[in-house]
Amino acid sequence: MSLRIQECLLASASNGPFTVTVGGGAAVAVRDGISEVAGIAVRLKYERRGIGGALTLNLTRAAHAAGATLVFLTPGGDAQERVSSRVGYRRTDSVLFLSKE
Repeated sequence: MSLRIQECLLASASNGPFTVTVGGGAAVAVRDGISEVAGIAVRLKYERRGIGGALTLNLTRAAHAAGATLVFLTPGGDAQERVSSRVGYRRTDSVLFLSKE
């Protein structure tokens, strides 16, 4: 099964004649009213400037505009959960991951 990307955003910063991608993320295509915001990443040099939150917010809005009634994400850790909570997400459940070593 393959997934289509509904919306993909890249954040960029200009420095004189140069433009640099500083972050990005994606919202998975809406299916049965559900979408996932995933892959939010910001280059270390540009962290703590609100870029991750802005990407999360805009991708969430894009998913809702595309028909999603439920948008979810899985933060990678406490710092990412704090960013998503500032945008309006709240923890409703936890997921456990098991890997075979």
